[in-house]
Amino acid sequence: HDWGEWVVTKTATATEAGERTRTCKNDPSHTETEAIPAGGFPDVPKESNIYKPVTWAVKAGIVKGFSDGSFKPEDSCTREQFAIMMWRMAGKPDADESASNRFTDIADFSNATSRKAVGWAVGEGIIKGFDDGSFGPLETVTRRQVVIMLWRWAGRPSASASAGFSDVSAGESTYASIQWGAEAGVVKGYNDGTFRPEDPCERQHIVIFLYRYTRDVLEESVN
Repeated sequence: HDWGEWVVTKTATATEAGERTRTCKNDPSHTETEAIPAGGFPDVPKESNIYKPVTWAVKAGIVKGFSDGSFKPEDSCTREQFAIMMWRMAGKPDADESASNRFTDIADFSNATSRKAVGWAVGEGIIKGFDDGSFGPLETVTRRQVVIMLWRWAGRPSASASAGFSDVSAGESTYASIQWGAEAGVVKGYNDGTFRPEDPCERQHIVIFLYRYTRDVLEESVN
């Protein structure tokens, strides 16, 4: 069969499963139906290590799924999208949209939500942009950039010990933020001892980082 795109025919709720269906392009009489787990996505099974962070992020209004009912955990995220996620996580605070005008590529921002989110992040000192005056809203956000922004959001705390990542040297300007992320429990790296700072940050990794940040950083600062 040459299957078409999945279409959600019944939206899942926190307690009730949903359904999605796709139709064969060559023979519309052939359809395939798949369940969408209650409170979840078909591509985020309950037994996976990302189920709890993804469920938390959706219920908190930080991330949303796609029209086909999926979450697409391995898709990368743009810098603009990550700014919006942080803004939502902060409770969608009022912000001066004009603060985002400092960037030369502001025209790439598609709507007021993006401008408000970026304006808020600029006002909080979370976002700095690049040396050429751009923000790169449509560029894929890297693992290094995500940790830097979370570190700034946390108040630029210092770490007391080295995380020991083989691909993050003490001479780098972002060393402190990555060491803090590891010590705070926000990031953990890979089994081979690397952090892979320049790798694209996937959607699943971002919700994990934000979940750990909320659990281990924000809650600790309140207690």
